[in-house]
Amino acid sequence: MALAVYTCIIRIFKTWWRSTPILAAMLLVLSSLLPQHCLALGGRVDLSCGYDDNVAASTDKQGSPFMRYQVQLYQPLVDRPALYVEGYGWASYDAFTRLEDRREFLLGASCLRRWQDGLWHSLFYVEGRSYRDDLVGEDEFDALEVGCQVERFINEQISLGVSGYCRYADYRQGYNWVSTVYEETETSGGQGNGSNGQTTTQETLVEINESRHDREFGIIGQGEYRFTADLFCDVKVFYQDNDSTLSWESYQGYGVEHGWQMFFTSSVSGELWGSWLARDYDKSDDRQWTAAVRLDWQWQKNLSAYVQMQQVWQNSDFSDGDYTKKVAICGLYWLF
Repeated sequence: MALAVYTCIIRIFKTWWRSTPILAAMLLVLSSLLPQHCLALGGRVDLSCGYDDNVAASTDKQGSPFMRYQVQLYQPLVDRPALYVEGYGWASYDAFTRLEDRREFLLGASCLRRWQDGLWHSLFYVEGRSYRDDLVGEDEFDALEVGCQVERFINEQISLGVSGYCRYADYRQGYNWVSTVYEETETSGGQGNGSNGQTTTQETLVEINESRHDREFGIIGQGEYRFTADLFCDVKVFYQDNDSTLSWESYQGYGVEHGWQMFFTSSVSGELWGSWLARDYDKSDDRQWTAAVRLDWQWQKNLSAYVQMQQVWQNSDFSDGDYTKKVAICGLYWLF
């Protein structure tokens, strides 16, 4: 197990350093600024395998088995009864056997403040994120996000909250398209005949690359209800507004998500959740439904196994926007 964890960390770090030097440099700078007697580093290592029957999420379904390697790290900077500050990082690498691989990395910091003896919580965070996809290159981006959340604990069973975020995404590949340019040329008439010149029109094809930058704003309302210590549910409603330099990528979105979690025993727990998302573009209205189930089994103190299944249905006004997607995963994760 130790050898597998070490191999996983080395593989992800090499990919991270090769694909996102800016985030890697930020991590080194952050670590150099930590105090000498900082709190203990914590994290999680996740090794899993699974099958995705539509990796590119398109009408042309291409499925493949995959191995997933994930590492999460968090470094507490301040840990007091009324204030908690931490820096954190996350890396994920999906190695597909039949298709190209993809990678995702995140680096951030958050500040949690407790008010009125813990009845109110406020959270502020900033994150840098990088996504690389060797199969669908136009989806690759680097993003910066800032957000905040306010949560009110009504009693031991009920909590309500509202959060908002702003995200700026810079896509590595723009959109290439060909435009026709018409150029008119006037030729003079013959000498001494008094005739006027003739005008000819020449067509020229010009290839244009239009860069893509997205600015997204979102607001989320959420609530949680605990029936017992072993059973609780939560619901979220959200609104999104995305302004893109490519007009057809701009949209307004809204939706709802609902989930349940139950502890069957002290070592076995299960989750069930689903969501509905609507996105209204200029020339298309998309609707997406998601349903998922997960089962966790803690069979050692810091080592757990899990299995998860997810189904996605997407409907669009454009036929090439319709697709379905199934993902099944099983794996192990180690907390430290």
